[in-house]
Amino acid sequence: MKSKHIVIDNFLPDDKFVKVRDVMMGDLIPWYLNVGKVFADDNGYQLTHTFYNENCVRSERINHLNPIVVKLEAVSLLRIKANLTPRVGENKLTEFHVDVGKKQREGWCTSIFYINTNDGYTALKDGTKIESVANRLLTFPSATMHAGSACTNENVRILINFNYIV
Repeated sequence: MKSKHIVIDNFLPDDKFVKVRDVMMGDLIPWYLNVGKVFADDNGYQLTHTFYNENCVRSERINHLNPIVVKLEAVSLLRIKANLTPRVGENKLTEFHVDVGKKQREGWCTSIFYINTNDGYTALKDGTKIESVANRLLTFPSATMHAGSACTNENVRILINFNYIV
């Protein structure tokens, strides 16, 4: 991927998006506590669910994401992980980071699929700010430093990270 980033609104047709959203916001996904330094100034937490990691399916619920994976046209997957961040009192950013190791930084893509609309956002190191809008897909080269913020106006912020090559 050569461009800096691409944003696609209404990435999935409405019927397919509603099915994915309902799974992610319902009781079908077991969420796992990820305690640690989530935000730069505290010991915040988020809940995560890993669907796929390092050539291995980690969740039997991965089939619910097929409409997204097919549309991404991924040749090889590295990781698919969902993040659920609870509402906080202010929009705090995580530390800037990349999702992949050094060998996946060239030629690999990172896409973030937003499940619900809220005032959280994704910040790119170059100063770009992408708002969390339901059914929006943000794609950028995997070497791009990025950070996420929690939301203040919804109970949770839910998104799915895809790391892959096309």
